[in-house]
Amino acid sequence: PDCLHAIAPARRVASSPVMNATRLRVSTKRRFVFLQGCVRTRDQRANAVALARAVPQVDDAGDEP
Repeated sequence: PDCLHAIAPARRVASSPVMNATRLRVSTKRRFVFLQGCVRTRDQRANAVALARAVPQVDDAGDEP
């Protein structure tokens, strides 16, 4: 199920010290990861997407305004 595919990207993003003071929701559809929420900087936004894309078996990741 999609909920199981969201666990790895969510853990990777949440465990990164760069992502302190952010609130993100991770959802998936098949092998695509969608991030929604609040970050303080553009760098955090880019890092969140990069961290999610780095997870094996994720085809793509993106942020949604």
